[in-house]
Amino acid sequence: MKRIAIAALTLLCACADEEKVKDVKTLFRPSTERLEKQTFVVQAEKIEILQGRYGSIWAVPPRAFVDSAGKAVAGEFEIELIEAVRWRDLIVGGLQTRTAVGDSLLSTGGMFRLRAVQNGAELILKDGKGILAYLPKDFAEGAPMNLYYSDTTTVAGTPLWRFAAGEGADFRKCKPKSPDDPCRNCKKLLRQIAKIKPQKPPKSPDDWFGGRYAYDGDSLYFYSSGKKTGLFSRKDIEKCRELMADDAQAQKLFTRVDIIRKQQTSGTSYYVFQVNRMGWHNLDVLVNEERGEYSGVVANADGKPVSIELWDKTRRIKIGVQTDEQGRFKFSYLPGAKPTLFAYSENRYVLSPVELSAPQLPPLNLTPVEEKDFEATLEKILSF
Repeated sequence: MKRIAIAALTLLCACADEEKVKDVKTLFRPSTERLEKQTFVVQAEKIEILQGRYGSIWAVPPRAFVDSAGKAVAGEFEIELIEAVRWRDLIVGGLQTRTAVGDSLLSTGGMFRLRAVQNGAELILKDGKGILAYLPKDFAEGAPMNLYYSDTTTVAGTPLWRFAAGEGADFRKCKPKSPDDPCRNCKKLLRQIAKIKPQKPPKSPDDWFGGRYAYDGDSLYFYSSGKKTGLFSRKDIEKCRELMADDAQAQKLFTRVDIIRKQQTSGTSYYVFQVNRMGWHNLDVLVNEERGEYSGVVANADGKPVSIELWDKTRRIKIGVQTDEQGRFKFSYLPGAKPTLFAYSENRYVLSPVELSAPQLPPLNLTPVEEKDFEATLEKILSF
């Protein structure tokens, strides 16, 4: 049985003694590192099926990882999973639903981070290998969603998103009922190769005969009436063997996932994607509605930077901006929407519903919070 360790959610306020020494006034400190982490101990040589606490399923094929030097990983290692699917997770992690290119809006159905580690060193997916992701549709209503990934962050370290793939990824290689089955010729070739047996001692390890077939150097030839016809290179043959082996493992992997899904009684339905990189992934649909420009001011910013977040729980959209030295800020959003603005700086905050009916918003005033009230105030914010 896999050993699964769940890391407890760290409080956002500066409550620990060590943090009090550094900063006793910081009410809210969002960070993706404060999100709940689930750790799975896995074997590199086995198919591993990881089931997240909030419903995601990750099917990991064998021999899928390499280290930073490109060396294949063997033995035991860990995969760490973050499932940011609840609204409070987006708040705690400071997560946003904006694209890295074009600053487009996204409506999220959940954000997920994958990290693989062996002996303290991060691992990466081998080229051509992928993890099969089953992401629940519980938080993904409306238009069909796609998968986005992050290789760019804001100055504060918040992931920004790029389109990765549409639904329906399937890394089973062979498609027996399709006229374009890539395995058809490989199956024929491997059957042909299996029948070849050396008839006399080879002159070299790569030169041997079997009936009228022969390896000569790095290629397989067919001999007839004194002529030789090139068939396949040894490289082609090895590719075929790898293709068939990968397909066999993929078939097993899908079978294992199907068994797990049938055991569930919740009736959960899933989006299915192939994940080809570790790190952050976001189940999203692009918001193509026209946007308007809006501006506002924090009246009592006192020359200090104030973080402004726009929360739209109905659409599951969350974006953030910073004020300038005069406490002014601006953003673009959907006209007529009724989101909530969350502004915070050190030990002050305001949580204010707004209606985007005019370009200029009413002034915001931050309310100070005493340190003894930090935890209750944070729970109020997270429970919004």
